[in-house]
Amino acid sequence: MMGLSGKERRYTLGVCDAQPVTAEGVRAILRDDPVLEWRWNATTLEEARRRFAENPADLLLLDRSLGATAVTQWLMSLNAQPAPRPKIAVWGTVVSNAEAERLVCAGASGVLARTATLLEVLVCLRRLAAEGTWSHPSVLRPGLNAARRHYLGLTAREQEVYELVQRGLSNREVGAELGISSGTVKIHMQHIFAKTGVRQRSGLAVARAAAAAAGAFHGAANDFASFSLAKA
Repeated sequence: MMGLSGKERRYTLGVCDAQPVTAEGVRAILRDDPVLEWRWNATTLEEARRRFAENPADLLLLDRSLGATAVTQWLMSLNAQPAPRPKIAVWGTVVSNAEAERLVCAGASGVLARTATLLEVLVCLRRLAAEGTWSHPSVLRPGLNAARRHYLGLTAREQEVYELVQRGLSNREVGAELGISSGTVKIHMQHIFAKTGVRQRSGLAVARAAAAAAGAFHGAANDFASFSLAKA
């Protein structure tokens, strides 16, 4: 996470939580963090949309209690925007495994329990800042790639095509990347459209799922040796 100057880049965070005291708690633990920087907080999704439009943040932490449907819809709309898009974590008091998978498929890169420890909150946010994904072991079981494919009904090959198309590759480029013909890619795309319910390539960004989170907690926790918790 080094910038062009050789210094560690700062990543900004926006928090949307129904309880201001919770947002202030997150702000407090970031006060002396060398990488994560507080930007704003909001208590409603509408306020968060306005604040994000006026002052975009690299990372967003959204409160699931603001409404699962509303949160999911905003995730989808954010992930339909042109890059760069924010990395988003959703946390909630009660988040079932099935709901966590739906949030990930809508575009969340992190899923947290509100009972998460200081270590877990920072690990999650730093993981997202490093372009990774994170889920609390109690919320989303390991093996997210398999769960993601199962949720969308995609085969392993269709998933590969799906992810390359999301990165903006044409059928010809996808075929070259995977060693298959553009005609075969077209057939895979037809299957993907049928299974996801999406009817055009641009819409796949809305339905995108985050990359595998299997083992993310343990790997990121080991990296946490560089964190400074003493001042938190």
